[in-house]
Amino acid sequence: MADQLGADLMRRFQSLYTQRQVWESHWQEIADYVIPRKADITKKRTDGDKRTELIFDSTAIHAAELMAASLHGMLTNAATRWFSLRFRDRMLNDNDEAKEWLESVEDDMYLAFNRSNFQEQVHELYSDLICFGTGVMFIESDPDTQVRFSTKHCAEVFLSEDEKGTGGYGIPAVQDASQGGDPAVWRRGVRQQNPQCCQERPLRKYNFDSCCLPERCPRRYTQR
Repeated sequence: MADQLGADLMRRFQSLYTQRQVWESHWQEIADYVIPRKADITKKRTDGDKRTELIFDSTAIHAAELMAASLHGMLTNAATRWFSLRFRDRMLNDNDEAKEWLESVEDDMYLAFNRSNFQEQVHELYSDLICFGTGVMFIESDPDTQVRFSTKHCAEVFLSEDEKGTGGYGIPAVQDASQGGDPAVWRRGVRQQNPQCCQERPLRKYNFDSCCLPERCPRRYTQR
């Protein structure tokens, strides 16, 4: 069962990889001139490499940063209440006791956002949306802050849409043990595959493929 699941997911991955290739050269060209710190889509770079060799004017870089900051300040400003909750049922919206409960839930949500790393990660999301037209934020539970956010580079994810045009399938393709997910799960998987390497090189980073699917998908695809 596990082997069949892995084979099915890899077939989907290869299909999404082929579909995405037509966009990669455009993303790389945009990144080279607008957001060079993320200019590693089709170009493979080592850590510490200079990425501004094509930059001769910083107008585009500065403009993208200003727009990302403006969106951040206007849409999800940490100093203001930028969302509110309502019931779908109009009768519940008129019920004082139900409204008080909803307000308490809203307060708890704001508290969770403020305790987490949401503000720094949503700024990265706005930068990706401005430059690439595509932004992906990975959200998962955290034992210390309740929830943890991680904006993924567009080069790291492969997306598909459902019949409504919304995201129906996603693969964060490059993810190491320090960038999200359950560390215990990552460590257990690495130890099973290469126990000696864990002892000799405990700080080495490992890449993992993870798959995110909506709940309405068949259960056999919802495992990670």
